[in-house]
Amino acid sequence: MRRWWRGNLGARGSAAELRLGTDLAGGGGGGGFFEERARAGGGLGGGDEFEAAELIGLSELGLVGDRPAIAHRLEAVLGLELWDGTLAEPTRLAFVGQRARTLILAPPGRGWVPTGRAAEAHPVDAVLAGRRDAQLELAEGDVRYRLRSVSE
Repeated sequence: MRRWWRGNLGARGSAAELRLGTDLAGGGGGGGFFEERARAGGGLGGGDEFEAAELIGLSELGLVGDRPAIAHRLEAVLGLELWDGTLAEPTRLAFVGQRARTLILAPPGRGWVPTGRAAEAHPVDAVLAGRRDAQLELAEGDVRYRLRSVSE
């Protein structure tokens, strides 16, 4: 796959951005969806295999459950605010944080784009760049979300 990335980035010029989505449901990824983005000159390693050092961040991370309750705790504890979407309509998504650094709050069962796979809660343990140093643990049934914010 690495050769494919290099060939397509080189052919499209320095402003190119390519996206490759992978449904992890069958691959032991906990039923998630991983989308890799690459930009020309973005630091792809020298080998044909992906290297952990090449991952510089996540653009979006989905949290599934009681969206209003999750949003309230994210704002109160971590200082993360709703920037798009809505909490008023029960089937809609809510986007918390900021563009390209977003927690997507989804109701259980809602289909994820582009796969349509039903949203379900899976454990999350993440460190976020944020406004303050803080920790938050949320429970959605038996699933735990552990989020730590480190001030920039």
